[in-house]
Order: sequence, then structure tokens, then C-alpha cells
Amino acid sequence: MMEYILDTNIILRLLANDHPEHSVKARELFEQAINGNVLLHLASIVLAECVFVLKGRIYQLSRNEIANLLTKLLEIQGVISAEKDILFLALSNFAKYNVDFPDAYLAAKSEIESKVVATFNSKDFSKMGVNSGFD
Repeated sequence: MMEYILDTNIILRLLANDHPEHSVKARELFEQAINGNVLLHLASIVLAECVFVLKGRIYQLSRNEIANLLTKLLEIQGVISAEKDILFLALSNFAKYNVDFPDAYLAAKSEIESKVVATFNSKDFSKMGVNSGFD
């Protein structure tokens, strides 16, 4: 079985459907994953870049729209990630709280792995219910 590591541009073409050739090819790739013909590896850094781009001046999607789209992407059969549980929770945190995605990700990682986040930004982490700070 063929395995691919996803780049941000493939995901954006799929979600935005804004390129006549690339969007079609991206959709075909994800259909192959759904049908069990390929595996698509999604790195956490790529998901973070997707959040950044979708929130930016070109697409200007809301936090909820971004979280919904990327959650659905993670739910696609054939899309795999070593941190899938963390990414689901990070997207939820991003949609629910007014925090940057990296903070939402660290909060999710902290919660799932039962670790404290070393940060000077305790305010954002405390509103997500995460133990943070350091002595």
C-alpha cells in the first residue's frame, strides 16, 4: 500500500476547492484513502500551518469553521497521525477558547500526557484548565 506524508497545500486545495487541477487531485487522493488504497500521514506541524493559513487574510475562516473542517479531515479513514487524540483536543480548545493554536496544542498535549506546561503565559492555559507555569 502506498503511503504519503501530507503537505499543507494538499489539504488546503481539498478544503478550499480553489484550484481547477490541484483541488481535483487532492480530492482523488483523499478518496483513495477513504477506499483503503493509500495511507495519508498528517504531521502536527502541517495541521498547525493549516490553522494559520485558514485563519489568515486569504481565507479568514472563524475558529469554529477551522476546527470543524480539520476535525472532519482527521476523521477520514486512511488519515493517520501519531498525535490524533492530541490534535482533536487541540482543535476543540482552539475553537472554544481565544488562544493561538500552538497554545491549544500544548494544552491538549499537557492534558493527555499529564504533564505541566512550562510557560509565562499561565492566563491562557488556566482558562483551558491546564496546569502551567514553573518554579
